[in-house]
Amino acid sequence: MAASDTVPVTCIVRSAISTATPSIHTSRYRTKDNPLYDNDGLESASICQNRVIPLHETHLWVMPESGAGSHQRHAQSLPQSRGIFLSKNPPFPFIDVIQDLNISYARPRPPFAAHIPADELFLYGRWPSLTTLTLTNLRGASDTASAFLSAHPSLEVLNLDISPIALYPNSLPRLRELTAHKDVTTAIISCPSEEPRPLETIKGVRLSGPCDAFLSSLKLFGGSIKRVELGGWNDMDDIRQLVESTPMLSWLDTGKKLSGGQNLGGVVEWANLLTGLPELVAFHGVKFFYEASTSISMADRSRFRKNDEVASLLAWKCAKLRRVDHWEDGSGKVVVLVREKDGVKWEVRRVRQ
Repeated sequence: MAASDTVPVTCIVRSAISTATPSIHTSRYRTKDNPLYDNDGLESASICQNRVIPLHETHLWVMPESGAGSHQRHAQSLPQSRGIFLSKNPPFPFIDVIQDLNISYARPRPPFAAHIPADELFLYGRWPSLTTLTLTNLRGASDTASAFLSAHPSLEVLNLDISPIALYPNSLPRLRELTAHKDVTTAIISCPSEEPRPLETIKGVRLSGPCDAFLSSLKLFGGSIKRVELGGWNDMDDIRQLVESTPMLSWLDTGKKLSGGQNLGGVVEWANLLTGLPELVAFHGVKFFYEASTSISMADRSRFRKNDEVASLLAWKCAKLRRVDHWEDGSGKVVVLVREKDGVKWEVRRVRQ
């Protein structure tokens, strides 16, 4: 079957099976009518092609029938959860020890839906050992999604783009890392909990539009947060409030500025702002350093002097700051501040991808 015939619904699971146990199998299914499922469930076992994956990782993807016109059907729902996701037979023979689950849908083009329903998954999907969960471009009722998350107290890493959501009290007690948009992040942070969640990392929030609820929840409940990677920002005042709300940050990535113009603030303004983060080690999203080549022209000498001044200022204002953006996008490099007895130097280093 050609790759172009594939409906991009992907389910990846990883389990805690030791190397001494049998490997999990990969299963590939086709359906009879709808490219994702039909009312009769899966086809016969003769359509299932199994092969061993030694890394204990299971990929489940669902394809339409090959042939003309197959792409004209709408994607309506995930495969029936009771038949696929809860079965102790293949494709998930070790369901009780699944730790990492990734279910994502990428809309190829109309007439496929932008999001697909996942209510059956939320109603019936239960994985007692689940610690990492990614759900992308799915939709479901708030109460079923909330019940699903409440039923997985072992979750530590969550990537979620479903909204709205109102969690039950004491949900996600072990959550350490959250990737979600602003409203979902606010709901999770402010959800009542008898014990503080060990939440340290927040990713994906865009500081645009009304931000008061998000920033207020951070100020009240975000004392443990050490790393923030924004999806973008509009206003320096929002960044200031973010800094005030999360004073223990060691890593801040502001992402791209969402509104037009170049009014990003100079290095002095940013350095003064970042003094509110005494533990800050890495700051990304804003370029402070000028391009400097290996030639020794007068212009290059001037840039080197400016870069030296920037490095000294940042090191003075931010005692622990070590890593900032390189001047070239997508280079895989960063500028590192090196503190020595005779002053501060800056070096360009390549980062591991």
